[in-house]
Amino acid sequence: MNEIFNISRFAKLVRYECMNYLPRHIKAMPVYSGLVVLFWLFVWFWDIEVPTRGLLMAMIFFLALMLAPYIVYGDFNNRKKGVCYAMLPASVLEKFLSMFLMCVIVTPLMTYAGITLTDALLHLLSLAGVGTFTDFEVYNPFTYYIFVDLLDGFQMLLVIISVASYSMMFNALFRRFKIVKSILVHIVLSTIMQFVSFIITLLRPGEVFGALMGDDPESEAFFYSAGICFSILSIALMQAIVYLRIRKVNY
Repeated sequence: MNEIFNISRFAKLVRYECMNYLPRHIKAMPVYSGLVVLFWLFVWFWDIEVPTRGLLMAMIFFLALMLAPYIVYGDFNNRKKGVCYAMLPASVLEKFLSMFLMCVIVTPLMTYAGITLTDALLHLLSLAGVGTFTDFEVYNPFTYYIFVDLLDGFQMLLVIISVASYSMMFNALFRRFKIVKSILVHIVLSTIMQFVSFIITLLRPGEVFGALMGDDPESEAFFYSAGICFSILSIALMQAIVYLRIRKVNY
């Protein structure tokens, strides 16, 4: 493919992937909605008071976000099944942009719509006396309830893109047992990151605790800027790996 990017060809590629690859994610969506229903039944059966469903919705949303690349593009680098993907009449850049569009925008929006609609229907049933979801809630994916005081909307947008990019990278790197290998590598990387964080805390305890507690505006601004820069650089690195993998993969 000589041309780097052609808008008409890219549109045809997106249309093809929506028809052939996106249904894989659609088949998984009843599972995510089913988790909301199971939680509704559990709360109703045991008569448990839940202050907010936001944490549950966040967990389901991010679970779907992590799994989407494996589900939609799990076969793209398979030695046998991936040949069809390799023969698609599109450039590497077009395939990369289409994959990014599907994993970072389309599947998250579909998941959000699915679990929100499910929650709204259960709310209506609860108002009719079947269930306890009597409070109407609209989950906002740009707020994460565990870190609501630490992360703003822009940071959460970077978190969403980072999570999707993380899975896209591992899906591109591994051919078999992708999820298992991803979990193992993630454990190793998390251990390293925790060790680095521990060292930074030992070297600059005042700044770290001041930023976390909000007592030191300068330290808070420094760690905020550092976190933003780290997120952007991480996303760029992970997406670069995905691009190179699409370009270099051998069947």
